[in-house]
Amino acid sequence: LFVACSEDDQYPIPPEEVFDDSRCYEQEMEMPFKAYLEKASRPGRLLSILFTSMSALQTPSAMAALWIEFVSELRMRWEKRESIPNLGHIPGLDGEDINDDREVESISIMNVTERKKRRNVSNGIGSKAKNAAFVYSSERDPDLDDCIISQKLQVFNIGVENMIAEEMKQMRRVQAEESMDAQFSMIDDRSPQKRSDPPQSMKRGQNFDDSRSAITKDDDFFDAVGTMYDDELSKRDTDTIAQNLSNDDSIDNEMAENLGIRRGARCPVHGVSLVASSGMVFAPYVQRDSPLTDDLIVERRNMLTRSGTDNSSVKSRIETAHRMQKPKLLNDMAAFKAANPGSVFQDFIAWYGNPENPLKQYEEEKFFTETTPYGLSSPTKTPEDEAFEALSVLSATRSFWSACWDESKPNQAQDQQPLFDAFGTVEMLLLWFESMHPAILINQILAVNIAMANFILQSSSPSYNLRPVRDVLLRLEKKTSDALQLLSKDVIKSISNPIAASDGPLDPFTYISPETIKTCEGVCTLIGDVEILQSRATSLLSKLNGDEMLVQTIMEAPEGRNIAVETSQGRLGIMNEINAQQQRNSGAEAFVSSELPAPSVREYILRNSDEHHPCQLTVCIGGTFGLEVGGANSTKGGLVLALKKSTA
Repeated sequence: LFVACSEDDQYPIPPEEVFDDSRCYEQEMEMPFKAYLEKASRPGRLLSILFTSMSALQTPSAMAALWIEFVSELRMRWEKRESIPNLGHIPGLDGEDINDDREVESISIMNVTERKKRRNVSNGIGSKAKNAAFVYSSERDPDLDDCIISQKLQVFNIGVENMIAEEMKQMRRVQAEESMDAQFSMIDDRSPQKRSDPPQSMKRGQNFDDSRSAITKDDDFFDAVGTMYDDELSKRDTDTIAQNLSNDDSIDNEMAENLGIRRGARCPVHGVSLVASSGMVFAPYVQRDSPLTDDLIVERRNMLTRSGTDNSSVKSRIETAHRMQKPKLLNDMAAFKAANPGSVFQDFIAWYGNPENPLKQYEEEKFFTETTPYGLSSPTKTPEDEAFEALSVLSATRSFWSACWDESKPNQAQDQQPLFDAFGTVEMLLLWFESMHPAILINQILAVNIAMANFILQSSSPSYNLRPVRDVLLRLEKKTSDALQLLSKDVIKSISNPIAASDGPLDPFTYISPETIKTCEGVCTLIGDVEILQSRATSLLSKLNGDEMLVQTIMEAPEGRNIAVETSQGRLGIMNEINAQQQRNSGAEAFVSSELPAPSVREYILRNSDEHHPCQLTVCIGGTFGLEVGGANSTKGGLVLALKKSTA
């Protein structure tokens, strides 16, 4: 995008109204409707623009061809390690951001709480880790409020970012090894003993790696640190050396822990201190876990919501949940230990949050029926079953976390094995895009387009204050939200339970339910009704000088009912509109709004003065439409004469 500049290459001067302090920008920016509905795509984003363009193609074959071309572009970007633009949340444009805790006070608390809970549904751990950040990764987790294709495109961007970081890490490792090899080669060439008489440190090791490790441990650090304290260096010099040592990749984690050097620390956590030393707690960088989308969440829920409440069943479910949590938990504990030498388990809990029930989040019926209805019902449990399960989970989770803490060793996140297989995930994602059933694509196109239609009608309505328009827009928003949830339910069900190949014809409701079809048809019909109602309201407002009360009365009045215009503004608006219509019909150029309109019909009554034979002549002149003021276009007009007897 280029900014239009003036001839002197300066930025254009903003309009004067920008500096008008009398304007209330908060009211202008306030939206009386939801700018974004769940299970669609945010307006103006890449997927919204793409699917809007695809809907104009009208035929499924043309839509599929454009989609294949789009997937080919994705594969090309994957090969070039280029991310997809215009996907995620834009602060200030998309309204509230549930990742920002500061927004909770200004929007619906219940709505934000439920949506944040869905964000942390992947493992249920790490949701309360203060000031933590992913290492080598700045992309957000997939927005579970978006449609499934939008979520997978966000996973694509996460994979691209992680692959770039991994390749850069490998490149730096190769360069470091080559530089080290070159240095040892130069030392070996300058030494008079040559290769026939290696140094003493080389004799202690059997290979190159052992010799380099021996030189590093014996010659570089222990003597230097001891000398540092023997010479009584200043505290500033000590801190500087410690900082340099913490950034030195040649120091292993055990040595760093013995020296009290922080590794992989991001920033201090205010209000939290270490139990043993009362020092500050530092939030570490942590490894990103595999990003979760709706279909993967359903798979995990299926694993953890098996029927049965006996001891063996609950124990099996807890073990399954702990197996899913363990890699992430071990890595986070190791990163915390590396960033906080001498820390204990209580320090980690104070920063990371108390252990939570890993089964509870997958079994809350409200969570999976109202906000993310995946078509799965949670098994009903009695209060005794819930109490038994709570005790079992609490005991097992405490033991599990304590065992993980003892098992974990200090290791900063950048040295840990990645939890997220970026290459395999993106390749499977692209394969899914290429082999996706056309019904799933049509499902997502329909979802995005009805959400976009709702957004356009809601945002472009100048008549939102009118009660009839406001009511129908709220009804449209509710019906659109219901349709989006049903479409999401159908597509997740199709992905989670793929249809087996068969020779016979498929059920016509395999990929979409009759309820979804009926709801979407109702939304489309309501969209047409809203367009007609908005056009009528906008036309009346423009003709009646914006008199909202009069327009609302007209729109709410039944057909054939007389309406009293009580305000002078409304009467003036009606007169001006009649006058303007007469001027357009007559072709007159001049139009003075203060003049009264010419009457459509003029009636004259003439009576005689003969008392014995009274009569009257009625003359009606009509249809001239302003020819009296100089118009020449109208060919209408007429004269009616009527003579009749009358009483004296």
